[in-house]
Amino acid sequence: MNLLSKLDINSKEDFYRFVKQFTKFGMVGVLNSAISLGIYYAFVVFNPTLYIIGNTVGFVVSVLNAYYWNNKYVFQKSEQGHLKTISKTFMAYGGTFVLSTALLYVMVEYLGISKVFAPIINLIITIPLNFLINKFWAFKVNKVIIGDESLMTSKELAWKIRRDAIEMTHISNGSHIGSILSIADIVAVLYATIMQIYPDDPANDKRDRLILSKGHAGAAVYSALAESGFFPTEELLTHYANGSHLSGHVSHLGVPGVEFSTGSLGHGVCIAAGMAMAAKYDRKNHRIFAIIGDGECDEGSVWEMALFANQSELSNLTVIVDHNKIQGLDYCENIMKLSDLAQKWKAFGWNVLEIDGHNHEQLVQALIKQPTEKPTCVIAHTTKGKGISFMEDKIVWHYRAPQGDDYIHAVEELEENKE
Repeated sequence: MNLLSKLDINSKEDFYRFVKQFTKFGMVGVLNSAISLGIYYAFVVFNPTLYIIGNTVGFVVSVLNAYYWNNKYVFQKSEQGHLKTISKTFMAYGGTFVLSTALLYVMVEYLGISKVFAPIINLIITIPLNFLINKFWAFKVNKVIIGDESLMTSKELAWKIRRDAIEMTHISNGSHIGSILSIADIVAVLYATIMQIYPDDPANDKRDRLILSKGHAGAAVYSALAESGFFPTEELLTHYANGSHLSGHVSHLGVPGVEFSTGSLGHGVCIAAGMAMAAKYDRKNHRIFAIIGDGECDEGSVWEMALFANQSELSNLTVIVDHNKIQGLDYCENIMKLSDLAQKWKAFGWNVLEIDGHNHEQLVQALIKQPTEKPTCVIAHTTKGKGISFMEDKIVWHYRAPQGDDYIHAVEELEENKE
């Protein structure tokens, strides 16, 4: 029973996932064994002195083979500076290969097992060994297993954020559902793909930090945290209730995973810059992300922060502008013209990327660590109310809560479009 628990097998669905994962990792074992057999005959039988060269070649081929078959994502993670992860990847795949060739050599040369049966025995040993090493050693990051299909993808998390948000604002009669839906994809990619997080140890010093400067969209962060295991999802139903820790504007008081309470626009992003500066002084490798609204860019403090971050070369800081073109009760251009927002940030010395803020592939490419000494600003073009057709690009949903038929239709639409 303990073994099943360690393998995360608690239901029929978990067993099917286990079989799929075992097969996937096992393919690396199969190819490792095949390469080992080839190297054994080529370099051991015919020229034993080249055994080390053969192992070196096999090591490299094995790592490339593993990269192709399994976890390209690990290499993407390494671009964020997680060198420990990438080294574990090489050690695990290369190590299992070297072990495979050593086993084959010992079986034939010292145990007298025939050259017919030795490769078969080697295969039987290396497939489960490769699986176990991968599962329990090489791919543990954020206390989860990279490449494990039991984990949520960013798209699955984005759907859950939207579904949770509809429920939370419906029960609480709370505002800002349009803003919450607008950033759902951004938040989902950050928590499911980009950020180094520790749900069982929220204060871990190695964690990446997210500051939601547009604090009124806090339900999106609450949902992401709950769905990622920081606290029970049942607590989401207390959103905005008297005495609840989950206040309307995001609060860190009593909420594991929230770094700072925000709501007053233009303040959170400045806190993020301060955190980035502190991390730089302390020579820490964690990254700091801040999500701000386009209307929030009307605040002078945003541009003071932009000057400061550029001057301080805060390359560990990434600011994401939720550019949905609506603020408060009107479109941004009718309140304060933003003109070319990207050019403004560039003029302040930032590395600037413009993307579709609902395209997860574009989000990932923009949010991985950029090869620059400058702070990075990602202009994410989004749609307010994204995911619920009758809410999209509608000013009224900045404050209106989904009730009555609106609530029913919103839930039905989300369920119909569930991936």
